[in-house]
Amino acid sequence: MGKVNYLLDTKIVSAVVNRNQKIIDKLLDVDSENKIFILAALAFMKSKEDYYM
Repeated sequence: MGKVNYLLDTKIVSAVVNRNQKIIDKLLDVDSENKIFILAALAFMKSKEDYYM
């Protein structure tokens, strides 16, 4: 079976930055052996903006 990719959007990234335990638990529950998490540059920059404001 091939790899499965997940593109994390701004809301998910922001939830992780803000330590939303429900979202963190969901991400940790995913079997990471055949999964790749991709972080969009826009989501990354937006999360940094939310973190520092």
